[in-house]
Amino acid sequence: MKLNPIRILCVAIMLLVATAVGADRTMYIQSPSARLLNAPKMDASGPAIARGTAITQTGEEGLFFRVRTDSGTGYVPRLYASAFPPSQKVNFGTGIDKDTAVKARARASNYSQTVAARGISESQTLRTRSGLQDFDFDSIDWIEHVQISQAEMSAFTSGGIPK
Repeated sequence: MKLNPIRILCVAIMLLVATAVGADRTMYIQSPSARLLNAPKMDASGPAIARGTAITQTGEEGLFFRVRTDSGTGYVPRLYASAFPPSQKVNFGTGIDKDTAVKARARASNYSQTVAARGISESQTLRTRSGLQDFDFDSIDWIEHVQISQAEMSAFTSGGIPK
């Protein structure tokens, strides 16, 4: 009897799928407010589970994972668990070179200039990279004082042309 390679491949795939469906997988709690619920409902009761705790998923029910922990079995909302451990806190103040800090201040300064030029915040001096002649303050003032009625807004959002 000669073995058919396609038949062998199909049997192997079926065995892999059957094994994967029945396999438990390790997951990690991501939320500090997670609880091991006694029913697949958000208002169900249960003990708290610490963030980063490894849990074993044994099934799924709607928006909940059925899980097993060291303290028992129950349900955890899908949003509170992940296949990856939670990331550690990141401190953005360390490891930044001075050039990066200077560039960040320059970006913030450019933003402040734009805001001040539009009259959103007050500034004693207008620091620009070019002359004042490059700014059309009259147009900015005009556009900020345009009044749009509710009828015009409704016509515009419904795809019509306001009259």
